[in-house]
Amino acid sequence: CVTPCRPKAMSELRKAEAEACDIAVSYHRLILGLRNLINDHPAVEMLPELVDPGDVSEHTDEQTPSTLYSHLKDFVLREQAMLDAPQLEKFRKRSKEKDPITGNPRYGEKTMGRVMKLLQTHETLSGAIDIMHTVHEFQPQVKDDVLNLIMLSLHDNMKSSQKSSLVDYVKVLADGEERKLQKDSEEKLSQEEVARLEELKRAKAEEEALRKHLEEEKRKEEEHAKKLELERRKQVIKDEQEKRIKEEEEKRRLEEEQKYINSIVKGKEGVKIQMKRLRESCGEDMAAYRVAARSLHILFSQILARPEELRFRLIRSNHPQFHEDIGRWMGGREILIAAGFEVIKIDEITCYVTKEPSLEQDMDAWSAWFDGLKSTVQIIEDEMDKAKKLM
Repeated sequence: CVTPCRPKAMSELRKAEAEACDIAVSYHRLILGLRNLINDHPAVEMLPELVDPGDVSEHTDEQTPSTLYSHLKDFVLREQAMLDAPQLEKFRKRSKEKDPITGNPRYGEKTMGRVMKLLQTHETLSGAIDIMHTVHEFQPQVKDDVLNLIMLSLHDNMKSSQKSSLVDYVKVLADGEERKLQKDSEEKLSQEEVARLEELKRAKAEEEALRKHLEEEKRKEEEHAKKLELERRKQVIKDEQEKRIKEEEEKRRLEEEQKYINSIVKGKEGVKIQMKRLRESCGEDMAAYRVAARSLHILFSQILARPEELRFRLIRSNHPQFHEDIGRWMGGREILIAAGFEVIKIDEITCYVTKEPSLEQDMDAWSAWFDGLKSTVQIIEDEMDKAKKLM
């Protein structure tokens, strides 16, 4: 480099030197990149070295064909601009001029040295540009197989060897790298698309599996519901059949019971017959017989005393005291029927009731009913007296 880079506020020569310094650094960086990446083009070894390229340590970072081509274009444009600028021609012309009075060169010795170095630098860089644009025949040796294939696809006329300038060759490699990056990007996108499709396929498979599972669960639920409905209908039919059987059995039982009730002799004779059965049913347990007779006497006496009271005329068969004293013995219930009681159902419970005729509407019927009760009480009292005599 001719001179270190300085601030912008400098003389015309210093500005030219600073620009030349920057271009020289860029050129040296370019050479390093070319030698590192492209060692198969003959122009690389033909590029001239600068005597003092300056400090390029900060420019030795790894380069790619794309960045290398960018630097190459930048170098060529900047150097070509300097070569086309009037400053260099002005420096060259003045370096040859002499003072008309003294005959000495226009520039002093020190300045002349700086100008000559500046011109020499640009002559070297100009020669480098010519070499870069000179067409050479060579055999490409691209390290990356994929990049080589891309290069071949870009140049149909490329065979085992080709003719190309260094600039064009670097452009080919840059284009190839761009194609490779594009292909890698497409492959990555393709892989991502494959992964996305696989994910969609997996999600669809899971959705289908879930759908089948839900359908199977629904089918099982429907089958279970049908089974339950069938069992329910069978149970309904069974319950109806059992109900009919029970109703028929109950009907037969009631018919038999009614026949039995109808077979019981009514009136005084009937009461006497049933009192006899009651005594026989108690057997040798005279105490039980006396309790039964006394309970019957109380029952009928209460009705005689207050015939209008239904609570005395209605007897529930499941009443514990009635069952203990009277109902459990043969003849006990039958005495009630013989005395004119009717059998009815209240809340599915068998009850015995004697209905009081209307005194106002049918005096004769009421009198006959009341007399029948008195006769029953008398028969019970007679039987109680007999029982006392047997003690």
